[in-house]
Formats: sequence, C-alpha cells, structure tokens
Amino acid sequence: MKMRKQSLYLGLIGLLLGLFSGYFYADYYNRAGVPARRSPTSAPSGELPPNHPPISSVTPEQIAAATKAAEDQPNDFQAQMMAARLLYQADRLNEAATFYERAHRLQPDDYEAIVQLGNVHFDIGLNEFQRQQFDHSTQHFLEAAKWYERALKKNPNDVNVRTDYGLTYYYRRPQDLDRAIAEYRRSLQIQPQHPPTLANLTIALLERGDLNGARQTMAKLEQAAPRSELVARATYSFALTLIEQENWDEAALMVAKLEQLAPGAPVIADLRRQIETGRGRKIQSH
Repeated sequence: MKMRKQSLYLGLIGLLLGLFSGYFYADYYNRAGVPARRSPTSAPSGELPPNHPPISSVTPEQIAAATKAAEDQPNDFQAQMMAARLLYQADRLNEAATFYERAHRLQPDDYEAIVQLGNVHFDIGLNEFQRQQFDHSTQHFLEAAKWYERALKKNPNDVNVRTDYGLTYYYRRPQDLDRAIAEYRRSLQIQPQHPPTLANLTIALLERGDLNGARQTMAKLEQAAPRSELVARATYSFALTLIEQENWDEAALMVAKLEQLAPGAPVIADLRRQIETGRGRKIQSH
C-alpha cells in the first residue's frame, strides 16, 4: 500500500502542515478541538484529533507548578488531570501519559481520563509514524485503540472518539483500511455531516481505489465544511491519486479547484509540474 503523507491526521500532519499554512485554521478534531496537533500538536500545527485538549500557550512555570501539585497530592484526581492537560498542551506526551494514568487509577470510570489516554497514545504513535518508526507507532496506535474501545463502551455515540478509533486502524501497520472505513461509516450513521469523519473517509476511499465513493463523500464534505482546510486536504489527496492514475485532465481540474481553496500554496506548482510532465510523456509515447 502506498503510504501517503497527505492523509489526515496525517496528521494529520507532517507534510500537509506546511502545505496550506497561513490559509486555513481548522477547528474540528475530537479532542477538544483546536487544530493543531497535533493539534497536533499543531499545535504542532495542524489538526488535532478529535478530542485533543485545546492548544494554548503554556509556560514552564505553569507546568512546574501543576506537576509539583500532582506529585505532592498523589491522591488528588484533579491535580493529576491538570498536570496531564498542561503537559499535553506543551507536547510533552510521555509525561502527560504518566499523569493521565495516575488519574485513571484514582478514578477508573472517569470518561475524560479514558479518552485522553487514547489521545495521548494516538499522538505519540503519530509522531513515531511521521518518523517512519512504524513498529513503535503501531504499538501506540494499538494502545490508543484499547482506550478508545473503553470509552466507546461508555458512550458508543461519541463521534469524535469513534473516528479516532478508526484512525488507529488507518495508521497501524499492517494497515486495516476496511476496518477504518467501517468505523468512519459508523460515525456518520450518528452524525452524517461530521466534517473530520467525511474527510478521513474520503482519503481512505481514495487509498482503497474507490474514486466514485470518494467523490460522493467529498461532495458531502464540501457541503458540511465549505472552503475549509479539510476540503483543501481532501482535494490535494484527490489530485495526487489522479496523478498516480495518469488521469491528467481530471487531475488538472482538481488542482485548479485546490488553487481556489489555497491560492498561492507552494504545493500547487509542484502538482502542475507533475501533470505537465505526465502529459508530455503521453504525447511522446504516441
């Protein structure tokens, strides 16, 4: 399978973070929702998965005070959660996981702690994935899936968690694309116009080679989140797929559409060069 860095959550992320930077600010992932991860940490920059804690400026002093309070009060659930949240926002993911685990031990039924344990392992896995450390990333995606499953037992209608759960199948190696798509579809049964899920489903269908399904899903995405970063990323993925298939005319139309969404984005010139080169080879072959 061709691993495409253009996929969402692709970061949610790596390559795409720079592609459209300055043009869009997406606020949609499951985690609290600001982009970034991830908003990555996009907090790093780009998109946070659906339940990601909001990304904000956190000072070393705030973190030091919160972690000291948590260490001094090991039986205080809220102190552990506060330390974990601040560490997460600072992208200190392994440390955040430690405090979320402490919080979970204190209150095993707390929904937020369960979901955030899924999120933090997802983010660690995504970071490892972007470094092409696939064995390590898969371990964390499997761990994230375990926590998401616990959360979904408590709230099977949490669309954000369901979509992130699907993403763990998308990113693990070996990839389980069918399971990822199945989970996205379950999310859409609950919330048919959920933009992040529509975007992830579009990209997964492209990777499966189902262009008609991807077109239909992207049309729904364009209605649900017109001119959003999600639409731009899906359009970019579509253009790459069409180029791979040497469908030069439709690829050119998709790139023109992308330019309307992200005028001046540097990736557009590269896509056009690929199309022009491909068309030139086709003419020469005749």
